Amino acid sequence: EVLSLFEEPTNWNVLAGVSEVGEGELREAVHELGRRGLLSSEGFSIRYPDARPLLHSRISRPRRTELHARCYRFLQQAGCKESILAHHAFEGALFGVASGLYRQLAEKSFAEKDYPRAGRYFDLVSDCYKREPAACSLDPEGCIKLAKCHGFQNNKSQAQSILKKLLESKEVCEDSELLTSIYSTLASPLIEDSPGERVRLFGAAIDSASQDSSRMVGLYGSLTNALLSLGRFTEAEQALVRLEANVGSEEDLQYV
Repeated sequence: EVLSLFEEPTNWNVLAGVSEVGEGELREAVHELGRRGLLSSEGFSIRYPDARPLLHSRISRPRRTELHARCYRFLQQAGCKESILAHHAFEGALFGVASGLYRQLAEKSFAEKDYPRAGRYFDLVSDCYKREPAACSLDPEGCIKLAKCHGFQNNKSQAQSILKKLLESKEVCEDSELLTSIYSTLASPLIEDSPGERVRLFGAAIDSASQDSSRMVGLYGSLTNALLSLGRFTEAEQALVRLEANVGSEEDLQYV
């Protein structure tokens, strides 16, 4: 039953530590699995992917939780990769540990532009918090990134729902940078189809931003493009003038 816990081959020390079975008995059991052709040739794991979930399901839930927690501890000592550690911590009800690992994995995947994977990891951070309030929750910045992940996957309604819920938060309403980020994300063509609504949202983002915000040039640039797409040339020209008035760095000049 212990081998069914491992999605990837593990080593003898981890297997022995998790199983808590005497070495002789464990070697005999492993030998028997090998004789039946169930042992992977790459290490200690079940050879057939379809057999592993079946064997795993036969373990009682309390016993599975206990074993996964042990897997986490022994695999951590063995220097196992974070995604596997996070999985075992989650299944072992170590939600505080799992939430921190999943957040690191989400940020890494987001930086690598692997948005489907990042979205799954951000969702798992939230799932950990629902199961254990002491675990790390998904903060507004993380929620915005999760919404972007949905946007990149064409899940526009889910992205909008996440962002609009953030706007109900007192913490967000008192933070101009967060408000600006939410409105500008809502205005993204990945999330909002209507050019007219995108103009309104970019306007809200600009109104929310502080006057010295480093995002002003980008916001006015996006607003200008949205206005041009509607044929509102006079307003686009006015937005462009404001864009130029906010240029204050070499990076801004390059944007223009």
